[in-house]
Amino acid sequence: MSFAAGLMMLIYSAVGSGAAAQDARFPAVPVMANPEPALNFQPGFSDAADAPRAAVTTAQATPLEPVAPAATLAQLVSVHSGATNVSEDMHCLASAVYHEARYGSLDGQLAIARVIVARTKSGIFPKTYCGVVMQRNQFDFARGGSIREPNEESVHWRKAVAIARIADRGQWDSQVEGALFFHSARIHPGWRRTRVAVLDGNVFYR
Repeated sequence: MSFAAGLMMLIYSAVGSGAAAQDARFPAVPVMANPEPALNFQPGFSDAADAPRAAVTTAQATPLEPVAPAATLAQLVSVHSGATNVSEDMHCLASAVYHEARYGSLDGQLAIARVIVARTKSGIFPKTYCGVVMQRNQFDFARGGSIREPNEESVHWRKAVAIARIADRGQWDSQVEGALFFHSARIHPGWRRTRVAVLDGNVFYR
């Protein structure tokens, strides 16, 4: 009897040790419910909406700012240059940049865009970019209730869209901040307004 009892105790002890060893080898691991896929940020995409659709979830579809502050306006333009699909209102703003200043400097392009942005906030002009651009006798490229179509396959259009996005978000200060009016330096309308700057052959006023 003592031999049998000892044998049973030995077997029980071995089974207990095996269970303990198994728990040590395979500790409990918490499982995430509905894990979210990682968002693959790519240079040239400034928003989650601009990134590949497969990498975006509903929770992630909010605008993202550039990972690091840009040192120059050109760098900031390059961050935004991957996005060409824009809303109708942003298309109007980008069209103004394209038609008025596409051959000028980036600073000159931003100046045009910031004038239009300022107009929408002034209380004396329409409150939308399309309203400002389509206002009668304001822009030569917008006549008869329509805007002349830009070449959306060109590098000039991509830059215009990038500048429009930067101006809309106020991501870069322009030399003409606060200006509501501008005209070509080749003409002399005799305006009695406060001159803000002369940039790329245009004179800007408050």
